[in-house]
Amino acid sequence: MLLYRIEEDITDFTIALGTLQAFSFITVEKGGTDFEMHRLVQLSIQHWLELEGTINHYEDWEICEGLLPHVQVVVGYNLGTQPSLLQRATILNNAAWHNVFCGRYGVAHKKSMEANEIRLKILGAEHPDTVNSMADLAWIYSLQGQRKEAEKLIIKVIEIRKRILGIEHEVTLDSLETLVEIFMRQERWKEAEQLQMNILETNKKVLGAKHNATLETMANLGETYRRQGRLTEAEK
Repeated sequence: MLLYRIEEDITDFTIALGTLQAFSFITVEKGGTDFEMHRLVQLSIQHWLELEGTINHYEDWEICEGLLPHVQVVVGYNLGTQPSLLQRATILNNAAWHNVFCGRYGVAHKKSMEANEIRLKILGAEHPDTVNSMADLAWIYSLQGQRKEAEKLIIKVIEIRKRILGIEHEVTLDSLETLVEIFMRQERWKEAEQLQMNILETNKKVLGAKHNATLETMANLGETYRRQGRLTEAEK
């Protein structure tokens, strides 16, 4: 599946898509919403991301790809003990994130869901590992375009982390940032803006005005203003 950024013009995206199709770099799958990308295009994009610094360990991707068949064998074992099941959850979670990085969101979702179910059953809903699995699953839902499911799950994560860690803990704030991203993907600018302002005030209080996390939140808030056409506020 090809995704375009929220800030990207849909006309430009469509033209680019048409050019790729014209040169057979991508082919349209049944239904017209999914696309198969030529292997050479995948390699070119990965190389470009390396040059841009977005991917720092491309060699690790190849290693992980080689390990995936072994992962499938291991997770296929009928494991009965709790430690073995928890290890299975860890393997599934790691495999899920590798598939996310490779754009295989459907595969990632299945693995993340199973990892979460194992941890929920053995560790309980409020164990840190279970909550982390829930947060991962929420993000994968968002990547798949399942915004309602993503929002519902990340709100549950936020509530647990607020209660156990407090609103000012960095992990809680990370969850709030995920909710901001989910709002922005739905163009719910006002809700995103209010949440970003709350995060910004907390970061200023806890970390200081010049901390990287504070500055990043300010930049994200400016982007939210820009997307609403409030350019004067964005420049501030």
